[in-house]
Amino acid sequence: MARCELQIELEGGRTEYRAGESVRGSVRVRSDAAVDCGGLTVRGQWGVGPRSRQGGTEEVTLFTGEWPAGSVTSYPFVLELPRVPLSYDGQLVRVDWWVEARARVRGFDPVAKQEISLVADPEAEPDWGGLYQQSSAMHHVAYDVLEEERPGAAPPPATLPRAVQIGCLLLALAPFAVGALLIALSVFLALSGRTTPAEAAIILLVVVAVLTMLGVAAWRLFLGNWLAQRRLGEVRLEVQPVSARGGSEVDVRLMLMPRSRVVLESVRATLEGEERVDPHGEKRRRERKTHTVHRQEVELAGRRELGAGHPLQVEGSVPVPDRPPPSLGFSWYQLNWWLTVRVRVKGGADWEKKRLLLVHP
Repeated sequence: MARCELQIELEGGRTEYRAGESVRGSVRVRSDAAVDCGGLTVRGQWGVGPRSRQGGTEEVTLFTGEWPAGSVTSYPFVLELPRVPLSYDGQLVRVDWWVEARARVRGFDPVAKQEISLVADPEAEPDWGGLYQQSSAMHHVAYDVLEEERPGAAPPPATLPRAVQIGCLLLALAPFAVGALLIALSVFLALSGRTTPAEAAIILLVVVAVLTMLGVAAWRLFLGNWLAQRRLGEVRLEVQPVSARGGSEVDVRLMLMPRSRVVLESVRATLEGEERVDPHGEKRRRERKTHTVHRQEVELAGRRELGAGHPLQVEGSVPVPDRPPPSLGFSWYQLNWWLTVRVRVKGGADWEKKRLLLVHP
């Protein structure tokens, strides 16, 4: 059978390229017999996870025609690389780049691949919007984050409208009302002799367990923050910039005016980078997996006592690590950076707000 072999040779033996740089090299073709080639092409490819193809550079055709038997020919090429996504090798998320050459030959298509790395260019402005791919819903979230930095843009609302707050509170309390009715019903059935004491006890244990789980979930999702804000008054949080480069700082400003006397234990800001695999996008995974790649907590303010109506403004900065893993968003693989600000209140619930940041090396 007529066969040919392809080999990719990169100029200078380089395998690492900066974002937006060009890859120069050649494809070396060796043919053992006369081969009719329908097209010799080369392109840069990138993939997420187990090298699943997601995108790449435009395909370049280097040759079309016949290779005589025993021929060895080299075809130079130049590929312009994009600025994103950057190469990344994490525990759950992986982004690979490679150069791929392919010859379209009847019966088989010889292929050659050469691994490369795409790294950030410290002298160029990052492609913030491109950090998240079009196929991901997070892509739109990224542009919402960038909108916060647009000159003249309104700051994000600090609190929900009062009607929404009351509605959420009633929704959170509804399961407890239903649970109370079930407990009363089980006690009535036991006293009336319609169920045995053992059956009534089992019903009570199940109801109590379900209510406990619902209570913990409601507290974490809404009630705790809501009760804390009732004591602290209107809490405003400003975070700038929301798009940060490695080695820079994110400025945090917190303003509040308590409605009654409160004792604040501390005000802390935590910067956390997290890899995440969403099981809804990959059927082989039964549960969502996360991995923390960076976590740093900074104390913005210590213990203090505030009287009713006395305003407080807390300012501070949270450092972004040098050469951090870049924000990435794909169909089911993500690497997100979160800034969480928490106000610990003595004798009550804590107030907490979480903001998404875009981070680039």
